[in-house]
Amino acid sequence: MKCDKVYISGPVSSIGLDEARRRFGKAEADLQKQGFRTCSPVKMTLCVWLAQHGHYRLCLWIQMLWLSATCQCIYLLDGWHTSDGARAERAVARVMGIVAMYERPLRRTASAVSRTAEAFAELGKAVAACGVNDKTTKPKSKKHKKAK
Repeated sequence: MKCDKVYISGPVSSIGLDEARRRFGKAEADLQKQGFRTCSPVKMTLCVWLAQHGHYRLCLWIQMLWLSATCQCIYLLDGWHTSDGARAERAVARVMGIVAMYERPLRRTASAVSRTAEAFAELGKAVAACGVNDKTTKPKSKKHKKAK
C-alpha cells in the first residue's frame, strides 16, 4: 500500500495544547519535507474545541473517522503509548491495515513484555469464559446422550 497521507498521533492533554501543537507541527513539517501529505488532529479546530469543553469521546470519534477514511499511514510521536487517545488511534490503524511509523520506536523492556503477557493471559481467560474452543471459532457444545 502506498503511504500518501499520514495521520499524526501522540499525547495532547498530558503535555498541554501549546506543546502538542509545537511537537505535532515539527512532525508535520518533517513528514511534508519527505513528500507526505499530513493530517494533524491539533489543527482540527472543531476537535480542539470539543476536547476543551469536555467532549473527548466525540472528538476521538471524529478523529478515528478521519484517520480510517483518509489516511494510509499513522505516525506515532514519542510518548504515544502514554496517551489513551493515541493508543486508541493506533488500535484503529491496526484493525484497518494502516501502516504505523514511529518517531522513536518503543523499547521493549522486561516489564512491558510482562504486562503484554498478562494482557494476553486475561484475554485467553475471557475467550474461554465465552465458551469458544481454541481449535475452531464455533462455540463449544455439550454432547447429549441419545435416549434409548
